[in-house]
Amino acid sequence: MSMNQMREGLINAEQTLPDIARTRALDCAEAIGELIQKAPTQPFYKAYDRAGVTLSKELGITQNAAKDLMKETFAQYHGKDLYDYGKALEKQHHIPVRDAETAARKAKKQPLQTKTQSYA
Repeated sequence: MSMNQMREGLINAEQTLPDIARTRALDCAEAIGELIQKAPTQPFYKAYDRAGVTLSKELGITQNAAKDLMKETFAQYHGKDLYDYGKALEKQHHIPVRDAETAARKAKKQPLQTKTQSYA
């Protein structure tokens, strides 16, 4: 299969989505929130990318088309922008966990650094 044939196939798949596509797009978009909130937490960009990959594989479309479909259906159903929603959840759930982990790593390294400095 040539690259052009593959591109045309993806375009055709986007134009002839099955009826279930919008439902699956909403399911994937809503799963982003769960991925951000549940342990291990993850940033919005990773959760969004995972959902996009999942939907694109299911529907045989590009990841960009899958992400656009998720954004569109999420906005229609919830009246919110998916990006804003995800970033708010990230700020509430992921960033505090990430910052705590970073602080713990720094605290572990600091005693080692002071011992090293005392020998100098």
